[in-house]
Amino acid sequence: MAGVQKLMLVTFLLCSGAAIIGGQLGDLDSCEPCTCSATYVNCTSRNLTTVPKTLPRGIQTLDLAHNSIRELIGTSFDAYGDLRALNISYNKLSFLDRDVFQNLVCLQILDIQHNDLSLSYRSYPVGLFRNQKMLKQLFLQSNTNCNRGYNYPDIVFGDLTNLTELHIDSLENFTFGIGFKNLSQLTSLILEGTCDIGTVRNDSFTNLPSVQNLSLVNCGIIYIQQSSFSPLNNDIGYLDVSDNVDLGLIHLAQAMHGLRNKTVRILKANRLHRHRGTGIAAECKDFASFKYIRLEELHTDDNRIEVLDMGISGLFPHLKRLSSRNNLFLFGPYVLTGQALTELEWADVSGQGASTADLFRRDANSRHLKDLSIEPTCSTTDETEHISGTSLGNVARTAMKRWDSSPNLNQSGCLFHLPPRLTSANFSRSKLRFHIRNVQFCNSNLTKLDLSHNLVTKWEGPIRGFESLEYLDLSHNFCDYVNNSLFESVSKLKTLKLGTNFLGYPMKDLQFNLSTLEHLDLTDNKIQDLTMSNFMLLTSLKYLDLSYNDLVSWNATIENMHNLTTLNISHNIFVDFPISLASQIDQLNNKHLRVNFQGNSLQCNCLTLKSLQWINKNSDRFVNMQGLECIFNDKNINLTHISNIVIQLEKSCASYVGLMIGILTIVVLVMALSMAGVLFRYRWKLRYLYYVMRNRHRGYLPAQDVEHEFEFDAFISYADEDRGFVVREMRQVLEDQNCMRLCIHHRDFLPGEAIAANILKAVSTSRKTVVILTRNFLKSHWCRYELEMAKMESIYAGRSTLLIVLMEDIPMKDLPVDIVKVMREDSYVEFTEDTEGRDVFWHSLKRGLRA
Repeated sequence: MAGVQKLMLVTFLLCSGAAIIGGQLGDLDSCEPCTCSATYVNCTSRNLTTVPKTLPRGIQTLDLAHNSIRELIGTSFDAYGDLRALNISYNKLSFLDRDVFQNLVCLQILDIQHNDLSLSYRSYPVGLFRNQKMLKQLFLQSNTNCNRGYNYPDIVFGDLTNLTELHIDSLENFTFGIGFKNLSQLTSLILEGTCDIGTVRNDSFTNLPSVQNLSLVNCGIIYIQQSSFSPLNNDIGYLDVSDNVDLGLIHLAQAMHGLRNKTVRILKANRLHRHRGTGIAAECKDFASFKYIRLEELHTDDNRIEVLDMGISGLFPHLKRLSSRNNLFLFGPYVLTGQALTELEWADVSGQGASTADLFRRDANSRHLKDLSIEPTCSTTDETEHISGTSLGNVARTAMKRWDSSPNLNQSGCLFHLPPRLTSANFSRSKLRFHIRNVQFCNSNLTKLDLSHNLVTKWEGPIRGFESLEYLDLSHNFCDYVNNSLFESVSKLKTLKLGTNFLGYPMKDLQFNLSTLEHLDLTDNKIQDLTMSNFMLLTSLKYLDLSYNDLVSWNATIENMHNLTTLNISHNIFVDFPISLASQIDQLNNKHLRVNFQGNSLQCNCLTLKSLQWINKNSDRFVNMQGLECIFNDKNINLTHISNIVIQLEKSCASYVGLMIGILTIVVLVMALSMAGVLFRYRWKLRYLYYVMRNRHRGYLPAQDVEHEFEFDAFISYADEDRGFVVREMRQVLEDQNCMRLCIHHRDFLPGEAIAANILKAVSTSRKTVVILTRNFLKSHWCRYELEMAKMESIYAGRSTLLIVLMEDIPMKDLPVDIVKVMREDSYVEFTEDTEGRDVFWHSLKRGLRA
């Protein structure tokens, strides 16, 4: 052994001296047909069939990959004795000359993968590596399509006493022979390339006691015998058996028997099942060996795991990191025993296919779980066991009793115990469907929680027990309701991602009371408006993302965000940069603040000139200024030269000031005239409604929604010149002879009351309004007023109230249009001086009044 060490020391000194000399001479020789860089020569993909002889003598790295070299003779590398790394991969070698590497005593890395070298003594003759005492890495994988009938040429590899890493094809039912015992420094063994093992036997690794890192990825393993891993080092760095889809997680767990009382830093067991088939139930009896292994990191991704025994978490007391993505986990009692993983710091169980139970709903409590066994199936008599199956059963029962004692989980919440050291948990893309209600987590030190890409649609809260949480991702959850109490207990939160939800409506009442928050993502939430209170308390915010929303204006405040460095309001529907926001940015006086304003439909016109002037003045604040565009004269114009656009607008907009004032004056005048026309058109209706409300307020009018007796049978509307007819004849015939009650304005109007009010009261308290139509009537303003009020009463009371008495023969052309219209629509009574006709007149009038 001492002789070997002396030989290695001499070799090292020779290689060091040669490196100095080679470094001085390397640039004096030609590199054709390759390219040189210091001590590195690149000859890849040159279609070479032999090793070039004209390369610099002192080179240390030679890359001959991807050529057509079929044969290497004994003198191929005699001129390059200083090589440290040699790559001959992807050529057409079928055998190696025994002396081909004899002068490469300094070689540390040799790559001859992807050739046609079978694992036999013909391809690897004895003594091939006799002088490679410094070789550390050897790549031999993917050298043949079939290795059946071969054994590893262990005598050849036995010379590589300093080898630390070996990549090699596997053999069916392989065994590493006695020669591999000399590889005392070999710590990493990677079986890859042509890899179709079938069965890993108990004696496969007997002669490799120093191996700490073992990769058997995608090697067609069907079965691993129970003691196969027993010969490996007591401190395993990583063991990777992923992509052996016919092995199965249960068979691997049983094979862990050979690692009892050993430490395994990382175990990767991903994709050990085919995608089709039933789900996997992980039972304690199959995983019992893990109880005696100090496992620190476990990967079981994509294994169709559905349920776990409740006590299985107690088998991994030393586990620090867990990845179990893309499985089919169902809700079960095992979720109540997370505290058994006392060392767990990081967990990723994202991408689950069937996690649909609502953890916070009553139907998820013990009534649902009582059908499942909660008795421990992982019992142990080991006094050093951290948490036994029995104690795990007690944990589950305690949690269930708490649920049973809670009449309404929505109010009192439910108690969950997380692993006490867990700081990061990822449950994204797991089809979780529940509402976040009042819930409490105990013993939580969680700092990062990812619940994105699920169906957590309502966030009510509060969530207690997350006082250490710094990162929370609730994006892509179709949420449309948020309560301010949700964030009451996350006082240390720094990053909050709420993107791609439906928070547009809840934003009007939402206030983020998170004084430590630094990053807030609200992208793609259909937000149309913001309020002053939304961000008022975010005093530590550095990054605010409101991109891909529907904002058209800015009502929020950022004046308190003195640390803000990025404001992303891109891809909204702003037509200009909000002046209110510009003012707040000016007040902040933060030179480091950058604004992303891309993807908005900016307009360049006189109305947006003030906004464009601000953008021009603060162009250095905008991210990718050359990507901003606006519509100017019906064309999309890039804002790279915004100063020219502003100057042009300032000139053109100044000439339009007088025109705009004139147009505004005309608009106001037109509106005033229109209003006057409307008032004139409906003057009678407005007067009627005014006096109706006035009289009703004073109690003069009866209610209109019930039947009532009228105070008068008729209100007589006449001109003063016709007063004699009314007083003498009409009063005598209708009042004295027929006992009717007439309202005659000179007798019955209330003194001191406005004439218009008296008229409306008379019309409203009389069954009929009798118009004594004469030429004098047509000349009287108040007579016309009485007529219009009677017409309005007919419309609003829904009854016929107007009766016209034509006293004179007046041509139709001399009558107003509205009176002619009334006479055509309603019958009227015509007065006559004839004695016989007079009787008919009074008879018709009395009948009309009683109708």
